[in-house]
Amino acid sequence: MDLFLVRHAEAVDLGHEGVSSDAERFLSPEGHEQAFRLGAWLKHSGVPIAAVVTSPMVRARQTAEGMIARLTPPAPPIHVFDEIAESMRPKRVSRFLAEFGDTSVVLVGHQPTLGQFLGWLIGSRDVAIRVGKGAMARLDVLDWRKGGAELVWLVTQDWLESEAL
Repeated sequence: MDLFLVRHAEAVDLGHEGVSSDAERFLSPEGHEQAFRLGAWLKHSGVPIAAVVTSPMVRARQTAEGMIARLTPPAPPIHVFDEIAESMRPKRVSRFLAEFGDTSVVLVGHQPTLGQFLGWLIGSRDVAIRVGKGAMARLDVLDWRKGGAELVWLVTQDWLESEAL
């Protein structure tokens, strides 16, 4: 499986326009641009995305929606998976993702759990990779156990902004 791990794009702070909980934080104007850039890069990569799995938090769902708006129709389905909202248990997430078979899937989540899951996939429970807002990693998942994936690339928003897509 080609697995794309995406950290949600830039979101507003607590208290902005009445946002009273972390789960309600929505994308800022810059965050919407970041989500569109992610979608443009996915489209440019030519990898057909079979599904998008997202945290139920508003900023993650909006990131997923912004990305798929840039993909060639038909849009892949969005699956909301509560397990990636805050505490991400790697084995449970892996079992869920394995159900998609040998396809290409995008998972939109949060730090620090996204970076911990990435570390676990490439072989260590002790390694956590910092994934910046709106950044994306591509992994080749050979099997759904600790160390069962290879990191193919990791791109940041700074890099995506410099690309003319």
